[in-house]
Amino acid sequence: MTNVASNAEESHLREFFSTAGEIERIRVSAPKANATRKAYIEFTASEAVSAAVLLNGCLLLNHPLNIVECAYPVAEDANFEDRVELNALETGSDGLARLGWSNEVSEQDVNEALRLMEMSKMSLSTGDMDRREDQITALYRILLDTAVTSGQFSVSYVDAVKIATTKGYSKQALDQCLQDFSALDVWILDEQQNLIFVDTFVESEEDEITALYRILRDTAVTSGQFSVSYVDAVKIATTKGHSKQALDQCLQEFSALDVWILDEQQNLTFVE
Repeated sequence: MTNVASNAEESHLREFFSTAGEIERIRVSAPKANATRKAYIEFTASEAVSAAVLLNGCLLLNHPLNIVECAYPVAEDANFEDRVELNALETGSDGLARLGWSNEVSEQDVNEALRLMEMSKMSLSTGDMDRREDQITALYRILLDTAVTSGQFSVSYVDAVKIATTKGYSKQALDQCLQDFSALDVWILDEQQNLIFVDTFVESEEDEITALYRILRDTAVTSGQFSVSYVDAVKIATTKGHSKQALDQCLQEFSALDVWILDEQQNLTFVE
């Protein structure tokens, strides 16, 4: 499997796959800075493998796992990461051949399997893509705070560049932020890329949504868990004079921005 969180331990994987069946052994690739890892799990029974594959896409430590059945066991002396990658390629190629009603794997099947693997890596990546999204969201918050503090609800492009670079962000990330949130009608950009917040966005109701986000963020950071239960969120919001309706809107809006993940009970967990 791929996209295993960098802080995942063998115990996490063992507990996660315990429902599938009895585990014979677990091998996890060495951790690398800001990178996800690969893992190989061998079960005592073949039925457990089928059950484990059904967990593909499920979250482990906020990372959706990319799980495939290996074509054959990984040898102890094999290059671990290359073997996992090759197993995924072989399994994918064989599956595509079967979908084409063929018993032979063609070059086209291999090429398509490679393409799908790359697409999977892109969709599941929590490395560079996550860091980019974090930058865009962080820059938006900085620009929002700047506009609100000034009372003008606008920020010139010259000032935005100064603010962004002073805080360690690149001009490229700033430009991406300006375009992304302009597309969401959060602000309007003129020809010089100066931004003006849309009136409907800076009304009191939206200010309340932003205020609730900050309250929940501070609560999560203070607790060290980076999560807040819905019950606690309601208590905190109402204690500070906010309505449950505003809280629910805040949860949904920032979930749509991938700031946090909501479970079925509306408990939130911040995205790493």
